[in-house]
Amino acid sequence: MTTKSHQHKTMYFGQREALQIGYHSQGLTLVEALVALVILSATFTATWGWFNTAVRNTTSIERAVRLPTLFDEFVEHLRLVNLKSTRSGTVEIDDYTLVWQANENRVSTQEYYRRQPQWIVTLFDINVEVKQGQQFVTQFTTQQLAQWRDPNYVENPFGAF
Repeated sequence: MTTKSHQHKTMYFGQREALQIGYHSQGLTLVEALVALVILSATFTATWGWFNTAVRNTTSIERAVRLPTLFDEFVEHLRLVNLKSTRSGTVEIDDYTLVWQANENRVSTQEYYRRQPQWIVTLFDINVEVKQGQQFVTQFTTQQLAQWRDPNYVENPFGAF
C-alpha cells in the first residue's frame, strides 16, 4: 500500500505579506489617479503663476531702470530740434517710441519788459507719451527754453545809450 505523504507548505517570513501585496496591488485606481492629477495641476498652476509674476516684475524693473536714461536721450534730441518751426514729432529710441508736442508757455514778445529785444525767448511745455511697441508705458511733461533772433528788431541808428 502506498501512502500519500502529506506535504506541508512552509512559508517563510514575509512571503505571506508579499502574496497579499501582490494580490491587492494591481495598479492605480481611478480615484488615486484623479487625486494625483489634482495635485499635479495645483502644482503647475502655482508654478505658472510664479513665473508670470516674475516676468511682469522683470519687465517693470527693466522699464524703471531704462526710463531715466530714455528721458536724458530725449532731452538731448530735443535740444537739436528747432522749436521755432517744429512743434511736434516722434522719436525712436531703441524699442521705445516717444511722441511729443510743444506748446508755448511764455514768450518774451508778450512780456512787459524785454531784456534782450533782439531775441525772442520762448519757454515751451513739452508733453511726451512713451510707448514700447504699441503698448503705452508712461507720459511726462518737461520744459524747454528756445531763442531765436527777432525778425522785426531794428538796430538803434544812434547806437547804445
